Amino acid sequence: FLWVGAGELRDEILKEIKARNLDENVKMLGVRDDVNRILQALDVFILPSLYEGLPVVSVEAQAAGLVTLCSNRFNTEAKITELCKFSPIDEKSDTLKWIDEIMKARNAERRNTFNEIKQACFDVSSTAEWLQDFYINKAKF
Repeated sequence: FLWVGAGELRDEILKEIKARNLDENVKMLGVRDDVNRILQALDVFILPSLYEGLPVVSVEAQAAGLVTLCSNRFNTEAKITELCKFSPIDEKSDTLKWIDEIMKARNAERRNTFNEIKQACFDVSSTAEWLQDFYINKAKF
């Protein structure tokens, strides 16, 4: 299990990992600038965040062809492909739902999502075009 990022619950999570003797199974990688490479090593991407708007990392995970399991706490605009699924995160009983979704997804075959990502305007070319149009044609200085 690779854990990327940081947050206010980090110490609590580390205690839980130690209490369950999972030190050898969970790697806490911290904040990284090579997430695109890490995504290539994964079978499933999970984002159990409590507070998010539109998490760009979920778009990156879908672009990498990964089943992307997100909490139901943030914007559904994150669902760009059918690979993105939402699960509740409010109750302890929701843990079983997450486990079930992870188990279903862990052997999923990756697929090319380029066209879906491009159609949603999340590719570099579309974004560059939009920015160029905005600054040249619409911005008033």
